[in-house]
Amino acid sequence: MGGPFIKDKLWYFVSAQYLSDDTQQGGTPRTERDPRLFAKLTWQASPKDKVEGFLEWDRYDITGRGGDAFTPLEATVTETAPEYVWNFAWTRTVSPDTVFDVRLTGYWGYYYLDPQNGYDIPGHYDFLTGLYSQNAYYYFKADRTRNQLVSSITHHASDFIKGDHDFKFGMEIERSTVKNQYGYPTGKWYYDNYYGADDPGTAGYDPGYYSVTYNGGGYFTQSTNKRLSLYAQDAWQITPRVNINVGVRLDMNRGHLANDDLVFNTNPVAPRIGLTWDITGDGKTLLKAHYGRYYEGLFGSFYYWLTPNAFPELVENRVFPSGHTDFFASVRATQFAIDDNLRQPRVDQYILGIDRELTPGFTLSLTGVYRENKDIIETVSRDGIFVPVSGVSEETGLPVTLFDYLNPNEDTLIIKNVPELHRKYKAAILTGTKRLSHNWQLMASYVYSKSTGNVDNQSFSSTSGGNAPSSWLDTPNSLANSEGRLTYDNTHQVKLQAQYVIPQWNMTFSGNYWYITGDTWTKRDNCLLVDDGGGGTTCYDFNQGSVRYFAEPRGSERLPARNELDFRAEWFHVFQGSGRLGLMVDVFNIFNQYRPTDVSTIGSTIGQPETVSFPRTIRLGMRYGF
Repeated sequence: MGGPFIKDKLWYFVSAQYLSDDTQQGGTPRTERDPRLFAKLTWQASPKDKVEGFLEWDRYDITGRGGDAFTPLEATVTETAPEYVWNFAWTRTVSPDTVFDVRLTGYWGYYYLDPQNGYDIPGHYDFLTGLYSQNAYYYFKADRTRNQLVSSITHHASDFIKGDHDFKFGMEIERSTVKNQYGYPTGKWYYDNYYGADDPGTAGYDPGYYSVTYNGGGYFTQSTNKRLSLYAQDAWQITPRVNINVGVRLDMNRGHLANDDLVFNTNPVAPRIGLTWDITGDGKTLLKAHYGRYYEGLFGSFYYWLTPNAFPELVENRVFPSGHTDFFASVRATQFAIDDNLRQPRVDQYILGIDRELTPGFTLSLTGVYRENKDIIETVSRDGIFVPVSGVSEETGLPVTLFDYLNPNEDTLIIKNVPELHRKYKAAILTGTKRLSHNWQLMASYVYSKSTGNVDNQSFSSTSGGNAPSSWLDTPNSLANSEGRLTYDNTHQVKLQAQYVIPQWNMTFSGNYWYITGDTWTKRDNCLLVDDGGGGTTCYDFNQGSVRYFAEPRGSERLPARNELDFRAEWFHVFQGSGRLGLMVDVFNIFNQYRPTDVSTIGSTIGQPETVSFPRTIRLGMRYGF
């Protein structure tokens, strides 16, 4: 709801939303309760000065997070995540050609994942069944703050150095904090039926499966980001038919630990240039080209691993059915270092396209995109001693070479740019757009794309590569079979969006059709079969403990394609001078397509669905605008 406090002087806007969502995918109920509030004031302080500010508050309360066919409610976590976002802005029109703008923005919030059954019960995972039980095996607590001062000045210059220019110069100052805590309820969790062995606690040492308990471990990290950015750009109209956009941005990134030690220092420079050319001069054929370099933001996850005493020792014990317990392995507190010549991760992007208006109101576009990620940061072994071990995967029978890590408790992990890591995206995009006329409009698109590399395009993925350092590459074993199609390698994408209006009936009909190739997935294994010396084979016993690896080339398997149609019908009535009422019905997934959206990738349940698509859903709605 919004309106004026003082006509032409002071305006307000407020909104409220409450989301209550109960879903069940794969057998585990999930509930979500999200209240959201927003308030904004806009003040026209003078003919040249406008001041505005807003405050937004929301929270996410979720139970059953992480539940699926193999994770019952008792083994899930409860998410609690309140947050505030604010913005204060002043804009001054210095002259008809010059505008000055300054903004102060901020964020405060935390994101806690608490075990469903509290902190006094350990979690369990059973290798034989693939099931989690008794409690979530982990907890996670994340606290975040961010404050940013942004200012810019824009100036239009006519007939200046061959044409018209829109110059913009700006700066940004950021201060943000990151705090993460990860661990296990009671300080340990159980990996049941880990492996078979004789039980020392029984007479005759009866054979059986033992469990492994993981004790200690986890981490507690803190960091502070400080950034100063400067940029300049120019939208240059050389002629009425040719426009060039050029720009450059400098980021001075500084990362500090909790004790204010400066450990991260980069100064990336990002150039960008774009061109548009009206080839025929009648506005119907447009050539577009663009090159841009884009750097990752300043993330605490690039360096907070250096927090002193952040990683306590992890001790693994064997627990047999008789209750006998003995020492299995230990992992010392992880030691980290950082490369003095670290570079900010970046992506280089090239775009070339052409638009052509075939008939009045209908435009056909063809665009090619090439994108490549470089200078990816990871933690890798600095002093590790690795011995290659060749064998075959128990799951797929394919040959693979892994590495026995002989000195994990004596090694140091170094944060560095790893030249072997890469990710590429190539796409050809065909789009047809018919603007709204004669009571209907249409947008149709087809995308053929290919996403490849050895670093996945899933954010926050610690098992197959992500956008920030993780334990993924601490040993070379993560690179086994790592080259191939990435998770979001959606080869074919077809989208149709249409709307038709019948004014005589006060009715609007619209629909969306999607066909998208399914995501890829890869079988994993934690047994490397080698010669046992007696004519048979056995799972190799790695010094560093269980090794989970790709048992086939990355992206060898695919989920079913998404093939769905959504539909909306709306009746509306306009009240003369007092507003408009709309009554709507939405039907999602009209065909009721059932498809797995995620599957188990290891163990006896491999290939079985963990989450599935939503079934046909009908939503009724009403809205009133005035």
